[in-house]
Amino acid sequence: MTKKLDLFPYKPRPHQQAILDTVRGLLASEPDKKGPGVHLVMESPTGSGKTICTLVPGLESALEKGHRIIYTTRTNSQQLQVLKELRQIAKASKKKILGIGIQGRGNMCPLVKDHPEWLEGTPEELSSLCGDLKKMTLTKSPSKKGKDLGCPYYQALLATDMDETIRWVTTELPTIEELVKRCHGMGICPYELVKKLMPGAQVIVAPYIFVFHPHIRGKLFEWTKMEPKSTILVVDEAHNLPEYLRELQSVELGQVSLRRATAEAKENGDPILSGEVMSSDLMRILE
Repeated sequence: MTKKLDLFPYKPRPHQQAILDTVRGLLASEPDKKGPGVHLVMESPTGSGKTICTLVPGLESALEKGHRIIYTTRTNSQQLQVLKELRQIAKASKKKILGIGIQGRGNMCPLVKDHPEWLEGTPEELSSLCGDLKKMTLTKSPSKKGKDLGCPYYQALLATDMDETIRWVTTELPTIEELVKRCHGMGICPYELVKKLMPGAQVIVAPYIFVFHPHIRGKLFEWTKMEPKSTILVVDEAHNLPEYLRELQSVELGQVSLRRATAEAKENGDPILSGEVMSSDLMRILE
């Protein structure tokens, strides 16, 4: 017997009913003891309703069993459709659903506007830089000019009424652009706000890199405070994965990395690498 479509906000078409039944059956099945779980590969034309037909069974499972959905997309623009469908589900079902989107620091960090050169850094470098600034904020380390170092947007976030913010996000289910705009108006960091909201979210919409980059994936599960076995992972436009993963595994050495390495070498006495070649010499040549 087909389960009542409590969360489906539209009248389902026949092919959509088939997708819903398939995904529900998948989520109701017991995981193979030899493997981490069960998988489904689905191909369907654009406009056929894949997003909504995946979200509804996933949310039913999330609300009933405590599972959570990580919905990954190739591009930031594809995230918009997921959040819009979540709004329709919440409106039709009148259930409180917390769904949030996240993008890289390059798109969400307010300080990047003042330091565009940071965009040349790797995800690990930006994460390290952000961590250093947050530590300075928490310790309120004074600079030589007597001013506090650190991130003013993170400082403002620490003083924010999180209960009120959670009510707004749950009620409005904002797109990432709407969330960033509101945060900038409040003078708080949207990236760090999303991290604080993640433990209570049923749906997290993120670019591929948050799952397929080992370092960032570890951080994501740390922020969400959830186990992979309780996660429903959706990979949108999965035919893009092979090319994307090849790019992700390709090694690059950017100028920001070289400049930081040069500064670190000088801080440590500019060690000699070979003969009369100093560390800074090599970095300058490579740059």
